[in-house]
Amino acid sequence: MPRTQQGDHGNHGTHDKHAGHSVAMFRDRFWISLALTVPTLIWGHMLPRVLNYSPPPVPGQRWIAPLFGTAVFLYGGTVFLQGAWRELRARLPGMMTLIALAITVAFIFSAAVTLGYPGMPLWEELATLVTIMLLGHWIEMRSISQAQGAVQELPFASEELRSRRCPSMRFARETSSWCARAQASRPMASRSMGRAR
Repeated sequence: MPRTQQGDHGNHGTHDKHAGHSVAMFRDRFWISLALTVPTLIWGHMLPRVLNYSPPPVPGQRWIAPLFGTAVFLYGGTVFLQGAWRELRARLPGMMTLIALAITVAFIFSAAVTLGYPGMPLWEELATLVTIMLLGHWIEMRSISQAQGAVQELPFASEELRSRRCPSMRFARETSSWCARAQASRPMASRSMGRAR
């Protein structure tokens, strides 16, 4: 393999936004973050205004949205903060960096407003964004896992293709290339069988 191609594959391997992640991890973080988001929405400011209702009165209810919003940020948002750190270390900022920047700004601003800075806190928006992003990454990871499982079941797949973890576009390109070679080899095999007969 040429040196340039080796370098490209090496850089791609070090810059994997889902390194150390799993389908179960995103699934669990999504459901727990969703459960924490519900009280953030009920006792927040946005949903009561839109639906024109008053949230149930409970002691210290003004702290419900900040506490649950912070919990969503620390629990559900950590995966994006860690992913952004890996992207920035590799000098390849991507989606993780964008999500981490958005939720960090929302958290800092909301905390400042809760402590007295003039403005409208964004606890509901923060919790909702983290939860939706977790759902999206869960679906993405599940799709990649299912595609890799399908390749493992191909009867004539090469050992190199079976053993690789090929996320997204590189996975699709290599699978398409293998399928094209398989289709091209079928007429030759048919002619050979015809001559043998």
